[in-house]
Amino acid sequence: METGSLKLETKPEYAEIFIDAESKGRTPLLIERLSAGEHRITLKKENYHKHNELIEIKPGETTEIKRILDVQKGAIKITSVPSGAKVFLNEPFTPQGRGLGPAPAGIKQGVRGDLITPLEITDVRIGEYQIRLELPDYKPFEQKIEVRYDEFVTVNAQMSPFPAKLLVTSTPEGASVYIDDKEIGKTDYHGEITPGEHNLAVELTGYEREERKINIEPNGSDSVDFRLKKAAAPAIVTGKSYIEPVTGMEFVFVKGGCYQMGDIFGGDAGSDERPMHEVCIDDFYMGKYEVTQRQWTGIMGNNPSYFKNCDDCPVEQVSWNDVQEYINKLNQKTGKNYRLPTEAEWEYAARSGGKKEKYSGGNNIDSVGWYNGNSGSKTHPVGQKEANGLGLYDMTGNVWEWCQDCYGENYYKNSPKNNPKGASSGQYRVLRGGSWFSLAWFTRATNRAGNFPDGRDYGLGFRVVVSSVRQ
Repeated sequence: METGSLKLETKPEYAEIFIDAESKGRTPLLIERLSAGEHRITLKKENYHKHNELIEIKPGETTEIKRILDVQKGAIKITSVPSGAKVFLNEPFTPQGRGLGPAPAGIKQGVRGDLITPLEITDVRIGEYQIRLELPDYKPFEQKIEVRYDEFVTVNAQMSPFPAKLLVTSTPEGASVYIDDKEIGKTDYHGEITPGEHNLAVELTGYEREERKINIEPNGSDSVDFRLKKAAAPAIVTGKSYIEPVTGMEFVFVKGGCYQMGDIFGGDAGSDERPMHEVCIDDFYMGKYEVTQRQWTGIMGNNPSYFKNCDDCPVEQVSWNDVQEYINKLNQKTGKNYRLPTEAEWEYAARSGGKKEKYSGGNNIDSVGWYNGNSGSKTHPVGQKEANGLGLYDMTGNVWEWCQDCYGENYYKNSPKNNPKGASSGQYRVLRGGSWFSLAWFTRATNRAGNFPDGRDYGLGFRVVVSSVRQ
């Protein structure tokens, strides 16, 4: 049988050679004693297009074939927020650690940093790339990508600014520091802050709350000093009060007015607290404290509370229906028209006459209420925490307080402006204020909740109101 030889070279090297579908090795390669005649050769290399052709081997001769393999290509799109970031892009690598041939248009071998976002690069060799974005005042962004044949890889980089440093001091020291209504520590406070515009506030019991706007640059620093002013003693709107002679319940006069009800802080509220809307309330008297176990027993002759042996603790484990029975008997004995507050009256009173307060009496929950962070897993005698601006106690925590209204999740969208009475119907009755076992979020003055009117729980209590009294 007549034979010849075949000498094969490729660029790049190490392409696998198939002669008539039989593997013969890798380039560069000299194949001797190959039968004369026509043969099909196939060249294969990872990340390159397969090459096929027919060749003829002549007897006694060496056929030389040199081929440049076509690289498989993809594309890359890189964007950043903010734009204008410098892009560092390395060459692809393979397990063999060798380059994959000529660099694509727009990319040199090795690492380069003269590319700026937003950026599109076409005809990119397939393989893995390490991408790094740099922008002054922002942390570097890094990502490893794999470019595949005929695919478009997109990298969207959200650049994170370097944090700024903030120093907050106050005279006197020990004031709670709030950034955008979130407590972050106490003065003297040293910490990091996200760059940009923020609302900064400090609070200290017995002093007026102070607020300032700050605008701090990435990687910058700022120091703010507060000289706190002594707060005036909490004042009842009119100075009028009333003591109910049968039970001894004390009432505070609440001067009516208009206020913005609902989500006054934004962001952290429940959907049922929106939209914020204007409400106007008539004058009324509200119980200075939650109804106590002694005051319940004096009318009903029993004590349903879980936490017994505490006459001055709020009565609990009372349903909305139980409270209606109590109020009916109280009215029969006194000749008055006591009732539960409407939800709008309750929030107006809790926020010291409609002020911008997170909790009833301010933004420091530990000063004004019992909740799961300080209650010791029980109720407490009424009046031990600070009063709000109207002289009302315990409207934050201790026990949830029933309101007269039916609960409507979307009621705020259609609430009347003047003396709203709640949804016209519904399976739940409104509860407000949170309790001794509530997380702080649930004790916010704008938070809304509801329960079945026959629901009882060791965190459910109430206080009563009356529209007018005859003294």
